[in-house]
Amino acid sequence: MRKQIEGEREAGRQMLERAEAQLQALDQLEALIAESEGNATAADLLGLPAPPLKTAVLRVLNEDPTIAWHRDELYDEIVRRGWGPGGASPRNTFTTRLRDLEKDGRLRRIGRDTFVSLKNEGALAM
Repeated sequence: MRKQIEGEREAGRQMLERAEAQLQALDQLEALIAESEGNATAADLLGLPAPPLKTAVLRVLNEDPTIAWHRDELYDEIVRRGWGPGGASPRNTFTTRLRDLEKDGRLRRIGRDTFVSLKNEGALAM
């Protein structure tokens, strides 16, 4: 019985140490975000690579599925986050990826240049 209690006590101590380390990491992240004055994303601050363009588009659309994004606004948001495409014709690359996502049924076009997440149940496809 004593060994069992000691084992549980040790497990509890280890859990507490992990929780304190996580809190410290969150405090550091919060400080980095405050330093950036809102100009950088958490991924930027952590040095994470930009997601693939299709993933980036879906991530923005799915953050708030109730928003209908105009193509140009969506492109500007992707670029603002540092996820924009490179190459000679980045806007054309972006438009092509939107078309690919639409053909694959991974987003919905509700107007000539307006797109929504598939999670937006209320959007009517035109």
